[in-house]
Amino acid sequence: MTRKILILVLFLISVSCGISRIRTEIPDFVVVPNGKGILGIKTLNAFIFENSLTNIPFQQFITAKFKTNNHYETELWITNDKQKFKLIFYTIDEFEKFFGSQNFTALKQENDSEKYGNQSKFIAISFINDLNEDCLNENSLYFNIAKNYLKNLKNEYVKP
Repeated sequence: MTRKILILVLFLISVSCGISRIRTEIPDFVVVPNGKGILGIKTLNAFIFENSLTNIPFQQFITAKFKTNNHYETELWITNDKQKFKLIFYTIDEFEKFFGSQNFTALKQENDSEKYGNQSKFIAISFINDLNEDCLNENSLYFNIAKNYLKNLKNEYVKP
């Protein structure tokens, strides 16, 4: 009887250890649903890319690029082709809450000695217009504008 229980326990342990979670690789960027919620929209989509941990922190880059006075701002209005849009940045805690870094695989392996501060492995940004419409929704008329703007911003930040 004890032998059967021992075999059953060993079997359950080996099966449970063999199950792994599927993770998303981000070779360039991905747009994912279920981000922050805003007035009038259930949840926003977010543009996610892998952070370059050897660069200055992303918020410092944003502060310098847009000449803001606060490294901790999580929302920023921009003008693109005479239209107003809001960039909504996710903090490390918000990224974990809405997306979970365990759901993504970092493709870049960087030495700890080369890392700049305590940064998130992934950056997430939502993009809305002045009417609070989610511009990263594939059905949005602004989808390509938002995607291209954020891709250019990402490329400017991660450039070697």
